[in-house]
Amino acid sequence: MEVLDNISRLLGDDLKGTVRPGAKVRIAASSFSIYAFEALKQELDSVEALQFIFTTPTFVAQEATDRVAKVPREFHIPQAGGERGFHGSEFEIRLKNKLTQRAIAKECAEWIRRKAQFRSNWSGAPMQQFACVDAAEASTVYMPLHGFTAVDLGYQQGNAVQTEAVKAVVDCFDGQPLQTGLGYRIDPGRVATGQQARLEMESGFRNNALLLPAEAILKNIQAVQVRQSTRHISMTS
Repeated sequence: MEVLDNISRLLGDDLKGTVRPGAKVRIAASSFSIYAFEALKQELDSVEALQFIFTTPTFVAQEATDRVAKVPREFHIPQAGGERGFHGSEFEIRLKNKLTQRAIAKECAEWIRRKAQFRSNWSGAPMQQFACVDAAEASTVYMPLHGFTAVDLGYQQGNAVQTEAVKAVVDCFDGQPLQTGLGYRIDPGRVATGQQARLEMESGFRNNALLLPAEAILKNIQAVQVRQSTRHISMTS
């Protein structure tokens, strides 16, 4: 096993060495960027086939924003939703103008017609993210894999680590009801004998009570651990 830190060793550079002509590539990730395709265009164009599955629901009929319209289109990329992963990260979008995007997207679409198949994990169940390259010489597996973008390949800077850390914490409390407008009295602290506490505000705020049962929190934590390829915990404390 080798470690790719995207600093001294880049995932993209390693893929350029393992993706050989005639190889079969399988990827499970949360997003697919046309700029990742651009970075590995020569290698991807030589593969026999690429199978890609979005680990979160993407291009699902009941979530499509244009399902009423009967206009056929191969790739509809709205500004919101999982499909925008084709555009890449915010960092990538700022580095590319619209004309460049259009040219890359056109070339990527043509390649997809010839070489690739895309599917979506519509069940919503946690799914391990990885990339597998089956070549005649050897088979190589990369995991965990967050997305297939230029940032994930190590070719552009991004805040993926911070974003993923925040998302992991938030996902641990998935299902917690949103509560607003709850007021609490501020604790005045210690007051000397014979004196009255003076507060600038009568009401204060604190975090809302945690309403999720321990079993639900544990299930959420384990789902995050599956996504992060870490060892499961069996109990909460």
